[in-house]
Amino acid sequence: MPLWIPRLETQLYRVFAWVAARQLSTFASVESVYVRRSVACDEVVFGHSDIDFHLLVRPYASLEHEAHELLALASRYARLKRLIPFIGDCNVSTRAELAHWYRERPYTRYRDRAWRKIYGEDWESPEGTLDSDEKRDSLLWWFFWAWERLPGFFRRGDIRICCNLFLDMVNVYGLYSGALKAPTSRSDVLRYWQTVGVLSKELDALVRGFSSGFRGNYQMLLPWLYRESLKLGEMLATQAPHTLEGERCVAEM
Repeated sequence: MPLWIPRLETQLYRVFAWVAARQLSTFASVESVYVRRSVACDEVVFGHSDIDFHLLVRPYASLEHEAHELLALASRYARLKRLIPFIGDCNVSTRAELAHWYRERPYTRYRDRAWRKIYGEDWESPEGTLDSDEKRDSLLWWFFWAWERLPGFFRRGDIRICCNLFLDMVNVYGLYSGALKAPTSRSDVLRYWQTVGVLSKELDALVRGFSSGFRGNYQMLLPWLYRESLKLGEMLATQAPHTLEGERCVAEM
């Protein structure tokens, strides 16, 4: 029986997120507190996953007020991180700023995967769109962001993070090729890869490892996973040969 119970572990993380949100919401400028990624997708591995926040704030009256408020928010957040060590990244923006960010850098919307409100006013997160070559090419920044981090975690022997980075790369491939259309959980990305990749005992073991939160000995999958990432790069190159050769890409990070 799997040892990983993602919904239970996610619920525990959401309790911690609620405690943090209550502290952050005492600032008058904070409109809403959302969690993103694994906590929003029911994919938490207790003690290993991070709680990634996004704070939606009201527009500030002046730059001086904004600087003062953001400094106080950063100080409060740093104290919360000391109390709850698996609190992760925190983005802060107004609604208009976030809509602009997702519109100009749509890959970031797909990388965030999912949103869930913890506190405050409801707001529908804007969807990223890939309706131009430039926006589609922005996905490559995400691919290379994951790829440049993979060797370091491979050397550390961290199979869970290596798998997450690999699935981010698969996510990019699926979106770039048109097979995936919307922000997607890693569980769904892994199911997609099962339909695209070569079936093997290693892939079966990866699915079992992911299903158990990689609790157990799965280090033997590291060389195979690294080889799969190289193959995936070659597959992506067939989808974007001119872009990867530097002939067309005008996307900005």
